Parts: sequence; C-alpha cells; structure tokens
Amino acid sequence: MRSACVDFDGQLAAGTVPFGNGSTRQCVNMLEAMLAFPIRSGSAYIQSLTLGQSLQKTVRWEWQDGGYYYRLGYGSDANKNGIPETPPVTVTCIAAAASSQCVSWTMTPAIASQYATESSGGVFDPNATTGTAEFWRAKILKGSQEGPPELLGYYVMPFTQTMTPK
Repeated sequence: MRSACVDFDGQLAAGTVPFGNGSTRQCVNMLEAMLAFPIRSGSAYIQSLTLGQSLQKTVRWEWQDGGYYYRLGYGSDANKNGIPETPPVTVTCIAAAASSQCVSWTMTPAIASQYATESSGGVFDPNATTGTAEFWRAKILKGSQEGPPELLGYYVMPFTQTMTPK
C-alpha cells in the first residue's frame, strides 16, 4: 500500500470527483497491481530485463472510498471483453548491477498512438493522447465481492514512476 495523489486537474469540474471530498486533486492509499499485457499473455517479469530493455505491462491503481473500489488503469480490460480500454505502460530497466541484473526501472504510459483500444474506437489513432487512463469503480459487496464495473471516464493522467527492489 502506498500513498499517492490523483489529480484530474481541468478534466473534471471541482465537486464532481466521485470520491473523497470532490476536489479534483485527491490523495489516497492505493494498491498497485502490475500484470501481463495484454492480460493473460504471460509476458516476462520486469526482473528479467537487462539495462535498456523495455516491456509493456497492464497497471491498475486501486483504492476504497464510500463503499466502492476505485480503479485507475492503463492497459486494463475492466469490462472483460478481451480488448484493452487504454494503452499499457512501458517499464524500462534504467540501472543494472555488475551481474547485469536490473536494479532500477522506470514506468511511464506507452505511446498511445501505437495501440488500438476501446478508448480510441478500436483503431490506431495518430492523435491519441499518451497517458490516457481508464477510471472506473465497482460497488463493494458482502464478502469483499464486487459489483459490475462502472466506467467513470477516460482521463489523461501522465506520470513517471521509478522502482527499485526492497
């Protein structure tokens, strides 16, 4: 669990964000899941990368508020129809030990125009905005089960994250 701030900036009007106090900038405690892209493809682990190598991953940040799981995802397939709603992220090895084992990675949104997604109408869109994420929520039901996903929209959420092993 890590604390992070999500900022919808001018993409949503103040008071319309469906969690927290409605501010367009919210700081939450979130879980970060990193999966194969496309989902169920069995892609490699980031630990197998060598200096300068990259691979695409599905990433989803999740937090709870007001009886819902909120998720912000890249390369996600929230409606589970087999077509990602948004482009994935790119994870790149940026530092390696003398043994060539990667010891630091960066993660950034993949170049959106290189992916046909639901958010781009299922076509390669040369004007697609890099950093577009899918934002959805699901009602928390008894036994930590969840209701069907409810799309809240597609938002441009550029970021860079640097990771190192514990």
